[in-house]
Amino acid sequence: MSQLLTVQGYGSVSATPDQAVVSFVVEHQNKEYAKCIDGLNHLADEFFKSIKSAGIKEDQVKMSNFEIRDKDRYSEESKSRIFWGYEASYSFKLRLDLDHKTINRVLNAVTRTSGYIRIDLDFTVKDAESFKNQALEKAIADAKAKAEIIGKATGVQLGKIQRIDYGREIMEITSRRMPLAVSESFATFSEDREINPEDVNTHDYVNITWEIEG
Repeated sequence: MSQLLTVQGYGSVSATPDQAVVSFVVEHQNKEYAKCIDGLNHLADEFFKSIKSAGIKEDQVKMSNFEIRDKDRYSEESKSRIFWGYEASYSFKLRLDLDHKTINRVLNAVTRTSGYIRIDLDFTVKDAESFKNQALEKAIADAKAKAEIIGKATGVQLGKIQRIDYGREIMEITSRRMPLAVSESFATFSEDREINPEDVNTHDYVNITWEIEG
């Protein structure tokens, strides 16, 4: 029976982000279902008008979620939470090249709309698949280097690869998220305000099994 050596390789890469992902959540509350939907749609219309005023085409904004849920509130009279009405929301995403003038112009325009809009700003790379593949290539090289070190230290020769175990996890390639509060102070930010995000990172693992001789 042949002897086997299994080694786990690890690879990580980092890069300067070249794309921003702006997430918007438009929310509205009302005691009546129909009025809640109508109010949400009115706010969404304002949101898209502000996006267009910043030079962004409507089809660049992608809807990622729509939700309407019951809203309850605490009642002092009954000392319990009771049904109050409804809360509805749209979630949108906008991908932009990492240009601080464009990003600040969009954020300034959106924060001037009425109602409640939550904004998150993430940074990533456009060619995500190539970026992930770099991590996998490093993981394979790492496994091979470790196996050669073990073989040399123990006096055995690496033979043919007998097995490769690999199951890539779903990983977000993103730097730290920047939650942005909708406020008058933010709406006054200059388009010249620099945005300097952290590097983005990803990593991967692979297990490789060699036949060993000696």
